[in-house]
Amino acid sequence: MFRRSALPVLSRLALLVTAATLAAAAGQTGPVSRWYFLAATPTPDLDRGYPATLYTTAAGSQKLQLVRQVVSAADGVDSVLQYGNTIFVDYPHLPPTTAAIIHADQPTLSDSVVFNPAGELVLYTYSAVTEPQPHSIDELVWIFTTRSFRPGGTDTIIGVAGAPAGPGKRIQPDALQEYSSVRFDGIPGGPYLQPGLAGVPVGDSIDVKIAGSYVPIEQIPDDIAQKIRGEFGPLVAATDRYFIFGLQQPRDDSQSGTVLNRSGDLVMVHGRVRNKWFTGPREGTCSFSRMFGDWLTTVVGYWNPDHGPQPGVAHQRAVETDALPAVKGVYDVYHGKECFIPGYLALWNLESGQRVAWHTDEEDSEILWVGSDTVLYRVNDTIYQARIVGDKLQDNSVLVKDDDVPEIHWVFWGP
Repeated sequence: MFRRSALPVLSRLALLVTAATLAAAAGQTGPVSRWYFLAATPTPDLDRGYPATLYTTAAGSQKLQLVRQVVSAADGVDSVLQYGNTIFVDYPHLPPTTAAIIHADQPTLSDSVVFNPAGELVLYTYSAVTEPQPHSIDELVWIFTTRSFRPGGTDTIIGVAGAPAGPGKRIQPDALQEYSSVRFDGIPGGPYLQPGLAGVPVGDSIDVKIAGSYVPIEQIPDDIAQKIRGEFGPLVAATDRYFIFGLQQPRDDSQSGTVLNRSGDLVMVHGRVRNKWFTGPREGTCSFSRMFGDWLTTVVGYWNPDHGPQPGVAHQRAVETDALPAVKGVYDVYHGKECFIPGYLALWNLESGQRVAWHTDEEDSEILWVGSDTVLYRVNDTIYQARIVGDKLQDNSVLVKDDDVPEIHWVFWGP
C-alpha cells in the first residue's frame, strides 16, 4: 500500500557488476573490467523509504552479490542524480541532509557530504547536476529555509562538490549561477517518472527559473528563437555534446484529445560540438529519454488516461518487502497512471542518424546503457546485452537475472 506524505521519498538503489565484457563493448583496454549497474525506483511523497545497495556479480554468475549498503532502509533515499562518472544519492528521504557520492573509478569508496544539517525542506524537483569546469561535477540543491517564510528572507541554493579539487570545503553557498552549466542526461526508466528542470525561452536564450531568478542555460540563434515561440516543450537532455528539448504544437491540448491521435513528437536538437541545430521525430507522446554519448534512447509511451491493462503486469512484483517496492503499485501511482506503455524501446544516433527499435511487450522495460555498437536493456528482472547491427539487435544474451533487478536503472563501469 502506498501512502503519500508531505515530503519526497525515493526508493532504494542497487549496483551490479559483471566481468570481462565491458572492454569489448566500450572499445577500451586497460583496468576497466566490470559492469556496474545503478538501479533506483524513486517513490517521492510516500511515507517510507528503501535501502540503497551496491552489488556485483561473481564471474560466471547471473546473480547479484552484495558489495556494500550505500543508504539504510531506515534512512531511505530522497533522490539520485548522475552525470558521467559521478552519482549523488541524497538521504534520508524526510528530508535529505546528506549526499552519498558514488565514484565510477572508486565504486567501493564511501564518500558523504552533509549539505543540510538543519534538516530544512529541500525542493527536490529543482535539484540538478552541473559542470562548472570540465570534468568537475557538482550537485545543486534548493533548500527552502525557515527564513523564506519571514519578511526579507531568501532561499538557499547550495552547491555540493562531487569531488574535492584540493584542500577546502565541499559546500558552496549561493551557487545559483551554477545552473548555467547544468548537465541532464535524461530521465531514467522504471515506474516513477523522475522530474527534470523546465526551460523557458527568454529572448535569445533558454533559461531556468530558480528562486525567482532566471539563469540562461543555452543560447539560441534568432531564427531558432522565432521558430520555437509558443512551441517550446520539456527539456529532454543537456549534455556536453547535445542540448535537446521537445516541440509542442501551438494547439496541442491534451484535454482536447489531439494528443491521442498522434504517434510521436518532434524534438529540437543542438549539436554543441558542431554547433548544428536540427529537428527530428521521437516516438510516443508520453515517452521519456536518456542520452548515452551520441545515442538518444527512448522508452515509448502514449498519453491515454483511459488506457486498459498494461502489457506484462503479471510479471511485475506486486507485493512490497522491507527492501523492495511493489513495482506494479508504483507504476499505477506514477508513470503508468495516465500513459500507456507498450514495451517499445528505441535508439537514435544523433551523429549518424541511425535508428533502431524493438518490442519487449512488457511495461517494465528500459534501456540502461549504450556504447558504439552495444546496448544493455532491462525487461522486468532480467538485463540483456546485445549488438547493434544496422537497424536491428543481434546476439542477445542474459547478463543478469535476479529479484533485485527491477530496481536497476543506471549503469557504469569501474575497477
